[in-house]
Amino acid sequence: GTLLAGCFIVAAFSLVGMPPFSGFFGKLGVFQAAFEGAAWAGLALLVVASVLTLASMLKIWSFAFQRTPGEVPDPSNSRSGMQPLLAMLFLILTLGFAAGPVQEYSVAAADALLEGSSYNEAVLSVAGRPAPSQEMR
Repeated sequence: GTLLAGCFIVAAFSLVGMPPFSGFFGKLGVFQAAFEGAAWAGLALLVVASVLTLASMLKIWSFAFQRTPGEVPDPSNSRSGMQPLLAMLFLILTLGFAAGPVQEYSVAAADALLEGSSYNEAVLSVAGRPAPSQEMR
């Protein structure tokens, strides 16, 4: 019923990239990178993809949740399987409102992987011995 519709709305808005949901911040980053890189064709494709995503979400909404007048939904399994949907709703909202710290952590992780030495020390070192790549230097 209405709880499922609410979960769908939150997930759809996140997928479309509406603020303050988690999808907004990822899409914003891609838009900014395309704009700063003067990738105008890519930016145009991003806009078209966003509009088409919105159109598809509206079509799914109308098919799944809009009923004709007088039609009564079957309440027999309206509550089954709601825990995963509520968990997804929680993650979307949490990642949306904690986008700053998540992005900072992601950038730091990407920098460490690109630099490489932290990864080598943490993963390839064995009991205090230097990593194999460091022995060859």
